[in-house]
Amino acid sequence: MKILSMGLFVSMALVAMSSWAQSYNQPLKREGTREATFLINYMGSFDIEGKGGSGVDVSDDVGWGFGLGYNYDNHWNLSFVLDSNNSNYRATYIGEDGDVKNIRHSLSTYSGQFNAQYNFSEGALTPFVQAGLGWTYIDSNVSNSTENGWCYNDPWYGYRCYTSTYDDNSFSYNAAVGIRWDIGRTMFVRGTYGLRWLDIGGARSTPEMAIGSFEIGSRF
Repeated sequence: MKILSMGLFVSMALVAMSSWAQSYNQPLKREGTREATFLINYMGSFDIEGKGGSGVDVSDDVGWGFGLGYNYDNHWNLSFVLDSNNSNYRATYIGEDGDVKNIRHSLSTYSGQFNAQYNFSEGALTPFVQAGLGWTYIDSNVSNSTENGWCYNDPWYGYRCYTSTYDDNSFSYNAAVGIRWDIGRTMFVRGTYGLRWLDIGGARSTPEMAIGSFEIGSRF
């Protein structure tokens, strides 16, 4: 009796697993739909090597962003993603007296990427590969002027001044892999991990950073 009950339980479990797998492999109507996503993104640490021993070591950070996309068909997805991070860094530079100096601060990073994504399956659960290009803006948040700049009285923070800062706007590109799960007819989640490269003028090499994201999206 126990053997019969166990066999019946195993058979029911196999049938349930088979039905579950088939439901995820059934083709979806992604083709022709648009989508919007909110994402939590991870930017890995990276180095920028300058001339004469100068450079910047940037720490990793967790930020946020959003994306807009279009499903050309059940496999191809075209999107634009904008993400933002605020990382600590240590900059090394050579002073006017020839001595090596260091500064610690936080920098703001904003990146916009146009991505092409290929989903391997037409079903609800699918792995994918991605490649894209765009730009990355980096603001050191360090003033490049000795003047006070634009000052005003803020009702919350008191007297504040803003000046122009050292910054850079660079061409960037990426490659990544991930997995997507369409939940029902409109909602989906997506996880991505890959690399992003920055074409920074004056750098001795091309900075490379790990990029990961978790997205919650809606198709419409």
